[in-house]
Amino acid sequence: MAQQSKIKSTKDQDKEIENPININKLKNSKKQIEWRRNKVRQLLLRGHSQSEISRTLRISQPTISRDIEYIRSKYITNSKNTYNRLSEEYINISLGVDEMIKNSWKIVDDNRTNVKSRLKAMSVIKECYKYKTEMLGTEQKLNQMNALYQQMLVKEKDLTKRENALKAFLEGRKLTQREIDFETDPNAVF
Repeated sequence: MAQQSKIKSTKDQDKEIENPININKLKNSKKQIEWRRNKVRQLLLRGHSQSEISRTLRISQPTISRDIEYIRSKYITNSKNTYNRLSEEYINISLGVDEMIKNSWKIVDDNRTNVKSRLKAMSVIKECYKYKTEMLGTEQKLNQMNALYQQMLVKEKDLTKRENALKAFLEGRKLTQREIDFETDPNAVF
């Protein structure tokens, strides 16, 4: 009997998943999350702290923290402090420029806006795209920095292995030929 009730509940769950109403709820949920993350991003760009964003949106601070981490993880790769700082600033500037473009298009598309304001908004859009084009060179430099950093990590690992071999030698401990080859092989995969 217990197994039959488990089977029925699984079938019921399958029906719930296939139900178009539940599919719409899932889509709405994704839209709500996307909306919330966009609001978090906007407030973050305006210099609000996590607690201020939490109070403004009336959402728990851990949720805001996860959203901020998600936003940053979309753009930032693991690396040392300088690369992280530069990457974060690049992302923040890029997000800010995107926000300016989005808001400027709202002004252009609004029928109630006068012609002079529309022209100013179009000028802002033009400048933003020009700035984004200039930023492409910065992105290439950041990628080059990341490649150099990865090379540095490999060399640091190699140096550490060699230092360990030297330390063992100085301690008077005899290394086997295999240990020597492993510790000093510059072509070893880490």
